[in-house]
Amino acid sequence: MRTSTKMFVAGTLLMFVIAGQVHAQQQTRRDSAAYVASLDAAAYRFEDSTGNAHTLKEYAGKYVYLDIWASWCYPCRKEYPFLKELMGKVDANTVKVLSVSIDRTKFRWIGALQGYQMTEGTQWVVTDTTFERAFDIDRIPRFILLDKQGKVLQYSMSRPSHAETLEYLNKLK
Repeated sequence: MRTSTKMFVAGTLLMFVIAGQVHAQQQTRRDSAAYVASLDAAAYRFEDSTGNAHTLKEYAGKYVYLDIWASWCYPCRKEYPFLKELMGKVDANTVKVLSVSIDRTKFRWIGALQGYQMTEGTQWVVTDTTFERAFDIDRIPRFILLDKQGKVLQYSMSRPSHAETLEYLNKLK
């Protein structure tokens, strides 16, 4: 192998190692209890399909099971029937099930709601990227459980299609 080829291969490998270490450090930060405890979901603003502004403060005193999704995400849409079923099985006085779309264009979100008959339950859309950045939404579907004060209780909650989700939510008091 030529020296220039060896240097290129070594440089490329070094780049992958460094990128992996940076990703591991970011994941460690996101998974740390201190970071998660510092997140206050009630501070962010969302909109409903009619353009009305909302915050999670509206559900103070309830646990909130957040479904983070987007119109272009097939696995997200596939979870919706399970989410709909979950809504009917949890105690609505204790747990609020809320879907938050991270779509950048409102018409795509509205189109998905109507086109895939996703109109049941509370559906909101982010108004900018501050929620996504603060909560490190780097993959969807994503499910987050908030406590009664709007603080993160479970940063990576199980999906509605998993039986343990209903069991866990029904144990909340």
